[in-house]
Amino acid sequence: MAPGTVQLTTKLDLLRDTLAVAPENYKDNVRIISGLDDKAQKMGTIAGIFLGVFLALVKPDQLSNLLGLIGQTGIWVVTSVTILLMVCIGLCLWCMWTEKIPPPLSLGHMTVISKHIHQGHDLDEDSQQAYAKERIAIWQSCIEAQGRVAAAKQKRVLWAQILLAAAMILVACMLLYLIHSVHPTVPTSQPAAPAATPK
Repeated sequence: MAPGTVQLTTKLDLLRDTLAVAPENYKDNVRIISGLDDKAQKMGTIAGIFLGVFLALVKPDQLSNLLGLIGQTGIWVVTSVTILLMVCIGLCLWCMWTEKIPPPLSLGHMTVISKHIHQGHDLDEDSQQAYAKERIAIWQSCIEAQGRVAAAKQKRVLWAQILLAAAMILVACMLLYLIHSVHPTVPTSQPAAPAATPK
């Protein structure tokens, strides 16, 4: 066997090994992206419930009483918590936004495969290498796009977690302040009514 033939066979084997590994990387990235979407959905649900309960407790007709209890600083805390929760929900929705990822097998490649199958003859090694290299380039583009999408989703989930944690900490601090600063008023005893004098 000529040395050139051995080299071509080795190159083709390496290309085939690379093509065999690419689908596994693709599946791993799909699992990572799905996990991030699931996290964002659950965290957005928690923030939405928390925001709904928080706004239900802070009604407009109770703002004057709330202002008397916690003061102007407390009103700013309530406003900050509301904004943090709304931004957290927005980040979670943004994380679940579907972004474009190129497919691993295009219609053109399916047409080429079908054409060679109907011709009834095998591809030579040069054609196999060219096809394998082209498939690897497509897999590389697809996996790189998945990596960019996963990295962006991971940052959004992280910031959403930070905002949700900050909102919960602010609410906890405000509740602790109310517990330790608001004291119940002791009812004062009314003086006894004078006894009626007999006529």
